[in-house]
Amino acid sequence: MFDAVSCTATHPVAGVIIRFPNQLPASSNPAICIIPANWCISWSFPVKTEPKREDKQEVTRQSRDAKSSHPGRPTAYVVDDDEAMRKSLARLLRSADWNVETFASGSEFLERAPAGGRGCILLDVKMPGMDGLELHESMTRAGISLPVIFLSGNSDIPISVRAMKRGAVDFLVKPVEEEVLFQAMAQAIRRHDAESAARHDRDRIASRLASLSPREQEVLKHVLQGRLNKEIGYALGIAEKTVKVHRSRLMEKMEARSVAELVHMCDSAGIEFHRDKG
Repeated sequence: MFDAVSCTATHPVAGVIIRFPNQLPASSNPAICIIPANWCISWSFPVKTEPKREDKQEVTRQSRDAKSSHPGRPTAYVVDDDEAMRKSLARLLRSADWNVETFASGSEFLERAPAGGRGCILLDVKMPGMDGLELHESMTRAGISLPVIFLSGNSDIPISVRAMKRGAVDFLVKPVEEEVLFQAMAQAIRRHDAESAARHDRDRIASRLASLSPREQEVLKHVLQGRLNKEIGYALGIAEKTVKVHRSRLMEKMEARSVAELVHMCDSAGIEFHRDKG
């Protein structure tokens, strides 16, 4: 017969059920004793280990970012290896009603990259490991379209030129004046909104184009080239009345009120066409 007893150790392990014989060895200390492996018969739940200090700090930071987030407000993603700079920018931006998320490195940002929403990235140029320019390239490859404002400790002209050529909104030198920073961020949000609207329009038009039948797509190609129904019928080997039916259906599916509007929509979606001259 065995009885369940408790055991105290220097580093207690939660969840271990240990059973001892009724008679413990005379030399055993009832508070601390060596447990033979065959006396430990089951685990009631997984062992909980104490997180490292740096892990605690990271969890606390992410939790703070999440709690301070407000739906509807734009989000500033601060990527900087300087902890003091991250905290300073976070305080400033939150005081101006921005949501803020902070990242200590480029790799950390990519691991927790935002899926969508309005915002911009304040990106330090020189960081250990992946620097700001490399992160910007990785973002482009990953399809992360958030506008970027670079922050640098010095006015490095070659780097600033490279950053701007790759689509950065601005290149600012630390320490940044509040007014200059907020102006750049406002410009970034305007750009983001415009790009998001254009992307939405392209997706909407692409969806409409995908709904066209193969014959309607053929008729569309000829309509974009400025051909008449009779000419389209001759080119496709179908009756003019049939062309009219297909043309009417494709205009309805594309939600276009005129050929001019249809041309503009397809041009916006990147559809290449060539009008007949004369």
